[in-house]
Amino acid sequence: MIDATTTPVPLNETPTTIAASEDVAAKVYDAPPLEHKAYSAGSMYASSLESGLTTVAGLAGLDSAGRSQYLEEVSGLFQEFQIPPAEAGSIHDVIVQHLQKPASQEQIQKWNTEVEADGRYSWGAREYEQRVALVQQFLAKRPELRDRLARTGALAHPKVFRAALSAAHSLPQK
Repeated sequence: MIDATTTPVPLNETPTTIAASEDVAAKVYDAPPLEHKAYSAGSMYASSLESGLTTVAGLAGLDSAGRSQYLEEVSGLFQEFQIPPAEAGSIHDVIVQHLQKPASQEQIQKWNTEVEADGRYSWGAREYEQRVALVQQFLAKRPELRDRLARTGALAHPKVFRAALSAAHSLPQK
């Protein structure tokens, strides 16, 4: 039975209610409330990038700190492109492969033709062009990444470029 003298509890909690419940938790359980820690991009992608990371560290002579920094940078890029960790490993392996042995101009041209035909078929000519422009704008603001991908031919690889095109509308443009 509902007591008419009781004040109904709102469905949504306010900061005051949350703070009060944390105080109660601390008193009842004699422990501070749990802190919510955000996971770094590197920790989310570490296992899927491990094989490529080991290769890059060997090629570049990275120590532990350099390896961690590289992992955070690369993971941040995959996060910006909204590529899930499960897919990031195979894409990173392609990039690492091309760091070791850059693609030939002939191979890059073949991939460009393949990706363009596939993109126009999948999204239509207009949408494909818009996506390419968004990816180019994104990379223009990251010249080091753009140059590295261009030097190795990795961006032209169908797997890498399709991932970039798929994420084009969600890429940060700042």
